[in-house]
This record gives sequence, structure tokens and C-alpha cells, in this order.
Amino acid sequence: MNNQSISTKRNRALIGIYFLVLVIVIFLDIFVVFFLPQVGLGGHVAYHVIVQGDYAYISDNEGVDIFNIANPENPTRIDEIRSPDGAFGLSIEDDYLFIASDSDGFEIVDVSNPEEALILGTYNDGGSIVDVKVEGHFAFTLDVSTGLEILNITNPAEITKISTYYINGGGIHRCLQNNQGIVYLADTSNGLTVLNLTDPVSPTKLRTVPNTGGVIAVHLFEDLMFLGCHSNGIIILDISDPLFPQRIGSFTKSGGEAYGVAGNRTHLFVADLQLGAFSLNITEPSHPTELASCSHAVPHDVYFDGTNIYLADQDRLLIILDEHLEPLYTGFPRDINLQLFLIGVTIVVGSSLPIYRFRKFLQLGQKES
Repeated sequence: MNNQSISTKRNRALIGIYFLVLVIVIFLDIFVVFFLPQVGLGGHVAYHVIVQGDYAYISDNEGVDIFNIANPENPTRIDEIRSPDGAFGLSIEDDYLFIASDSDGFEIVDVSNPEEALILGTYNDGGSIVDVKVEGHFAFTLDVSTGLEILNITNPAEITKISTYYINGGGIHRCLQNNQGIVYLADTSNGLTVLNLTDPVSPTKLRTVPNTGGVIAVHLFEDLMFLGCHSNGIIILDISDPLFPQRIGSFTKSGGEAYGVAGNRTHLFVADLQLGAFSLNITEPSHPTELASCSHAVPHDVYFDGTNIYLADQDRLLIILDEHLEPLYTGFPRDINLQLFLIGVTIVVGSSLPIYRFRKFLQLGQKES
């Protein structure tokens, strides 16, 4: 075999390798731009939102962002609390913000001046905290690996664990809601679990509410409880007796994924990851009817302050709507211009070398002929 034949085969192999590498690099670029943000990387993905006064607190894959919402048509970001793995659940009492900060654990933050939020204390036993609710001197935190942990937060600088309620098996545990010594735990497989925490040292399970599978969000308003049950839709419960929630109504939209719920006696607002946000008339809880919808959102959570609706959005961080779901603020769109520019550079630069080799290959073929 002569040297020219060997060179020809080498060029063919190199061209094939170059094009394969180019395709892989382009695929990785597209993956970074369009897919990673969907799972919490490469862009702000909001999970939970709460509002107090003129301020909104939003947990996301980078921590917690604080916004001044005095003008809901033009909110401004005034501070941020960063966490390497992001944050999920939030709770607020007076001047204290409580954060379920994933692998950073549980955090207590002084937000008496929201523009200068100050971390007062943390508790981290190596788990992954995804939700928190506070009642008096106790914080109830949800750890995905161990279950419900009860913490004494009397002294924020020295948080101590009092007890743990271990959760064996079951589905995804994402949400807690407390009510006068009772904690409601969202269990996507088994349904809503009712726990008695009157004695925080010895939490006990009372019951699992039947036909509440898929529950991933819990919201209380007076003696009503609203459940967001993922693809199973919305369930409304009467909790006049907090120990024995009674199902009184439900609502399902085809193709929906109810991730967040908030409301009052007449209106229920739903954050649906697939369908956007929609509102229901629940004047008759046994027969909810849809009032309005907003499809231009990908929300994980919803908060209603009595006037406006706030969405923790997967793509736009914060969206603000009026009570009729008309947009007041359409959010912070993810800026992917830089990533798209990098894809362009990858295509131009990455293709230049194989084109050069291909030209050499043609020249070599001409010489051989």
C-alpha cells in the first residue's frame, strides 16, 4: 500500500472524527441552553414564593431572591441569599424568613430590612431540606432522606433538633403545612398524612386521608384545605376538625400538573406546570368552575395576597397577575443570547477544521488521478 493511499484513508478517518466531535459539541451546547434549566441548572428556576407587605421572597435553584413589589408592574430585585444547590420551601414570621435550603440545610434570616437580609443561624445534619413550617419556637423541616425533623429555634444561633419522624418508603415528600399542633405532610404516593405534633418530642401519625394520591402542595385558608395533586388535579378538604380532613370537592384539567395552590373561600388559584395558571370559583366547593387562565407561564408555585397573584415560574422567576389573571408583570426571561452566540461560534470554528481537511482530501484525490 503506497503512502498516498494511507494518507487518503487517514484523511477520511480524520474528517469522520471531526464531524462526530462537532455534532457532540453542538448537542452539548443545546443541552446546556435548553435542557439544564428545566432541571434546575443553567438559569433561574423558581420553586416557591411568599409575600409579606411590599416584598416577595422567591426560592430558586440559586438560593432566594428578594423583590420590592410596591409597584407590581415594575418589581425590583433588592437582595439575594445564595445557596450552592438552591433553595425550596420558605416560611415567614414577622421579621424572620425561614429557608429550606437543600444541602445547605435550614436557615433563619433576619429580613427586618429586606435590602440587607442577615443570616442569623443555620442547621445542617447532612441531609437535603426541601420544606419548612414554623410554629412558635419550633420549626418543622422536611428532609428527603430522613423525613420530618422538629427543631428548637428559640435561639437562632444555636438551633437544636428535638425529634425526627422517619418516613419509610412512599413517594416524594415535598410539602408541609402546620395547624395548631397538627402537621400535614404531602406524600405523592400514599396521600396526605396527618401527624400529631402537640408534643414535639414524640410526633405520631394519626392517619392518611383517602383518595389524595399525588399530593404535592398544601394550602390552608381558615377551615378549608386545598391540595395540588399533580396530574390528579385539585382536591378541596374541610378541616373544621383538623384531625379529620373531609373531602368536599375536586377539579381536574386534562394534561395538567397542579404544583401549587392558594386561595380563599370564593377563589382558588392554581399553578400548573403544563397548563400555566388558572383560577376557580369555589363558592360551592363541591362544584368548582373555571374562571380564567394564563397559559404564558410555567409555574411551580402560586401566592395570593388578596389582591394580586404571584407565580414562582420555571422560566421567568417571578410573574405577577391581577385577580383576573391579567398580567401585571411578565417576569425575568432567561437570557440565552450568550449561549446561542456560543453555539454559533462552535459551528463556525468547529466546521472550519474539517472543511480545511476536506479540501486537502480533494486536492490529494486530484493528484492521485
